[in-house]
Amino acid sequence: MDTDDRGFQVIDGRPYVELTENGWGAVIATVAEQHRVRRGTLAIADYTTTIVHERDGLRWSESVPRSESDQRSIDDDIDEYLVAAGLPPRPRGFRWFIEVPPSVPNADEFWRSIVGRFGESTSIAPDNVETREALTVIIREMWDEPSA
Repeated sequence: MDTDDRGFQVIDGRPYVELTENGWGAVIATVAEQHRVRRGTLAIADYTTTIVHERDGLRWSESVPRSESDQRSIDDDIDEYLVAAGLPPRPRGFRWFIEVPPSVPNADEFWRSIVGRFGESTSIAPDNVETREALTVIIREMWDEPSA
């Protein structure tokens, strides 16, 4: 998969952002219009897990290849988040991507826009259902033309 100079993955000639591998990314993939979402095979060998050690006042970290157990734990947490948000669990074994609206100049701005709008439209500590409702509105509005 190619990445363009704006930080987008190019799929079928169109720009996409890889969704985060957490509850937010899974909610976005679920609530977005299906034609805007793509998935690709997840190769866990391409990912690492950072282990932080602390002993006798010293702290160090190491990166190790992600294990099947790590991936199962990540997927279990994501499915738990989705179910608490009133959504079905997602299929496992995939990377998820969402098409980028034409008005978004780069990948960082895509996430900045979502996070900013989320903070403006939710309570201080939104639960999973409020998160789903807010992200549904934000994602749908990102492709709407501004009203005149």
